[in-house]
Amino acid sequence: VVAMYMKYAVTGETKDADSASQWFQGIQLLNNVTGVKGLMGRSCCSPLTFNKTCGGHTHDAEQWHPSTNPRYAGWWWKGDTSSDEVAGHMFALSVVHHLSPSPQERALAKELLLNIVGGIVKHDYELIDITGNATTWGRWSPRYVNGFRGYSDERGLQSVQMLSYLSAAANMTADDPSGMMYRAAFAELTNATNQYHWNV
Repeated sequence: VVAMYMKYAVTGETKDADSASQWFQGIQLLNNVTGVKGLMGRSCCSPLTFNKTCGGHTHDAEQWHPSTNPRYAGWWWKGDTSSDEVAGHMFALSVVHHLSPSPQERALAKELLLNIVGGIVKHDYELIDITGNATTWGRWSPRYVNGFRGYSDERGLQSVQMLSYLSAAANMTADDPSGMMYRAAFAELTNATNQYHWNV
């Protein structure tokens, strides 16, 4: 997605913008198929391909969920979305918001990004899965980043991810009162107690 929008930014050619839009539809699909605002699937399969190519591995069986979005009846998506997927979506949505020639695409990229970041902030810096619990790696709260020994090697990475997400959301809402939530969260995570900037 990022590569195609950057290509369009260089060439300015309509065919490159159209190709970029096609790739962006994949990002939209992963966000919409879950039926949960702010939660993207790790992967998804259409009704025609699920039993043949997806969900066949025993260790993955419990991670596949049927879509609750009526537009995707019969589709399945893979849950337990990790921080890696979130990082990819944040990068892609930020680039689409800045480089797409389409006002509709820019607005949709902003909406999807704010849904993701807003949900994470409202759930104490955790990505909540369809199960109602945080995903295994979607945890950016000080409790995990600073307080859990198992995260110590990832402390800098987890901190820079969350600060980057908050910065992107604050940038997109610079002229909007809703942006206060992201700026306040950034201030909280960089205060004298949490020190995410020092973690980075």
